[in-house]
This record gives sequence, C-alpha cells and structure tokens, in this order.
Amino acid sequence: MLIASDIHFDIQDPTLLTRFESAALNRRSNPDRVVVLAGDLTQRARSSEYDQARSLVERLVFGGTSVILTPGNHDHGSVPGERLPLVGTSARHRFLELVDLVSSQPAVTARRDADTITVCGRDVFVALRSTHRGQKKWAKLRGIGRIRSEQLDWATSRLDSLDLEGQRLHLVTHRGLWALDQDRHGAIRRRRRLEERLLLPYRFHSYIHGHEHTFCGERRPSPKLGHTLWWVRAPTLSRRTRGEPAGWVSWLPGARGTVPVSSRPRTTPRPPTRPPR
Repeated sequence: MLIASDIHFDIQDPTLLTRFESAALNRRSNPDRVVVLAGDLTQRARSSEYDQARSLVERLVFGGTSVILTPGNHDHGSVPGERLPLVGTSARHRFLELVDLVSSQPAVTARRDADTITVCGRDVFVALRSTHRGQKKWAKLRGIGRIRSEQLDWATSRLDSLDLEGQRLHLVTHRGLWALDQDRHGAIRRRRRLEERLLLPYRFHSYIHGHEHTFCGERRPSPKLGHTLWWVRAPTLSRRTRGEPAGWVSWLPGARGTVPVSSRPRTTPRPPTRPPR
C-alpha cells in the first residue's frame, strides 16, 4: 500500500504529487493496489482545491486502486479547521462527495457519514473522522481532535459482522494517537476510550495518520493500554514541510517490505525552513 497525507492542494508540491500518483497506479510499486489518503487534501477547503482533490481521487479509483480516505482539519473550513459552522458546511459537503466516490468501490463494506470500512484482501481499513470537537455545542465550535462514541459504536458493530480470522486491521485517522515533544499538535482526545473499545479488543495491526507532516514507521505500544501495533505517520506532499523531508509511505504489511518506508525523492530536495534542533 501507499500512504499519503497533507497534500494541501493550493500549496502542493506538483513534482512530488505526480511521482506519488505514478507510483500509486504502478503495479510494481503498489502491488496490492491500495492507497490511503489520511486527510488535509485541501489547504482552505476552497472549491478550486476540492476540484483538484476530486480529480486525483477519480484518477486513483478509476485507475483500479482501492482508496481509503479520511478528512483532516483543513478539509472542513478555515485554516484552523471547522472554526465556524457556517464556514464549514459547504466544505463538509464537498468532502462527503469524495467519500461518495470512494464508497462506490466494491471493497468498501460499510460507510457512515465520513467513516468507512474497507476490506482489501487480508487488510481491513477502518477510517474514522478525527476532527470532532465533542459536546461543546454551546460554543458552536468544531475541529478539536476527537473521535465520538457513536463512531466507535458503529465501527464495532460493523466489525462484529465480518469474519476477521487471519485479517490485519488498520485504523486510519488524520490526527494522531501519540504526541511527541517535537510535535506541533496534541494527540487525539479520549485515547483510552479508543484503545479500550477498538484497538485492543480487535487486536489492530497498525495505526495510520498524518497531520504532523513528518514520517514515522515503527512498532510502539499504545499510550494508555500498551497494545503494541505499527505506528505509521505519513509526511506531507505539500510545500509546507516545516523543515522535514516531504514524501509518502510505501508499505507491504507481512511481506518482504514489512517496515513502512518513507519515499523521499532525491530529485526534489528542499532546504530546511527552520534551524535544526
């Protein structure tokens, strides 16, 4: 599978994005024909940016790949993400149109709003929107990293209806489960609930996300309950690199390429935008 995040159409790296798309549609570089897009396809959720995002998703879907998609904070309105409901309404509708397109694939076995469950051979992808604020409706604000209880209810009920014997389960969100000292953003809220109800009982194989614009591919215990799984964080495909290498992740779970590898083309080096730590 190939994993990309934070394309940020409007400030995307065109050369890098073209190389990613070619790799995604190539059977040698993507033999299982799976592409994960872990959020922030757009920069400001403008119509022109969504038009570019839809063109990319259409080329991938019609090119024979199974696309797993989840929204990021930038996909739902202003730069901070879903700050005002009136700003975000149109953007959320545009993103759901992308989910409609992805859900037309036979591999998608369940869908609720922007959440999907996709079965690709031995791999089961549970993609959950992680940009909810929670229950602070009085403030009329959205965007804080939270997965709601009803999303977990839906996911567990659908997983219970599947035969998961011998399957590898992957959770896909935009925001992350871990927050390291050097990260610019905090972790998802209510992480224990996510681990107790989903990651641990179903023995998830990996956790995939973006948001930080940096690569990580390692085995790590979950922060609250210590369930060991692959932590795969995709870098950005935009010019907003924050001084880190841009690229995407190439991974063949269980095969020779068992370790996720960040693909960083040598032909597009970028100077650091901040002093090294």
